[in-house]
Amino acid sequence: MCGRFARTSSRDALVAEFGVARFVNVDLAPRYNIAPSLYVEVIVNDGQELRLGPMKWGFADSRLERRRSCPDQRACRDCYHDAALP
Repeated sequence: MCGRFARTSSRDALVAEFGVARFVNVDLAPRYNIAPSLYVEVIVNDGQELRLGPMKWGFADSRLERRRSCPDQRACRDCYHDAALP
């Protein structure tokens, strides 16, 4: 398993450490098994303030969009050629 982590920081700790001014749709209960593809709380600087809100953690593969755009994926030479091997 790769890339898993835990988050146990309280609201007060996030304000003191990072200066977060606003919390948007967050549940700050401790989480001990955060993995890729889950939503995690992220600090965002919008130019005026720091806010904490959820974002989906993961990797967007550029080949995925090309494969989805092909009408028949079995017949699409480019999609077949670029597809990752198992």
